Amino acid sequence: CVYKKTEFLNSKGEYDVDTALAKLKKYISNDDDYAKLSQVGKDCASVNSKPVGDGEAGCERGVLLTQCFLDHK
Repeated sequence: CVYKKTEFLNSKGEYDVDTALAKLKKYISNDDDYAKLSQVGKDCASVNSKPVGDGEAGCERGVLLTQCFLDHK
């Protein structure tokens, strides 16, 4: 899963908001853009409370995370 390789998902298969936002900050120089993306990232932390069937693998949570990102497009 690409989210695990980029450390957006931790070893437990959970979305790691702090790591994701820190990595994102390296590529987004505009403060307004970063603020908007940061809010989306924080809103999508809710995927960690949703049940998944693959546990630490994180693939199902990755799908939920992608869907959340797309919902905020």
